[in-house]
Amino acid sequence: MSPSWIALAIVVAGAVTLVAASLFGALPTAVGTGGLAGIVLLLALLAWMGPGVLRRYHGRGATALRDVAIWLAIVVAIVVLYRFVG
Repeated sequence: MSPSWIALAIVVAGAVTLVAASLFGALPTAVGTGGLAGIVLLLALLAWMGPGVLRRYHGRGATALRDVAIWLAIVVAIVVLYRFVG
């Protein structure tokens, strides 16, 4: 099964779960619909992009860690700038 089908299955299962939970009033008040939808979206992205990333960095763990550190630094810098400027 291709990663795209897995991602689609996760999105559909998450949507069905959200609809059922909202119909029966079972959504946790702390998370809410938006939080659960975000979790489903992140899981779908992980299922879609994960195999390609693993294939790209196969056998090159140091390069993968370096690239993750660079992207993490970029995200932290954007969040800090947004927090202090906006």
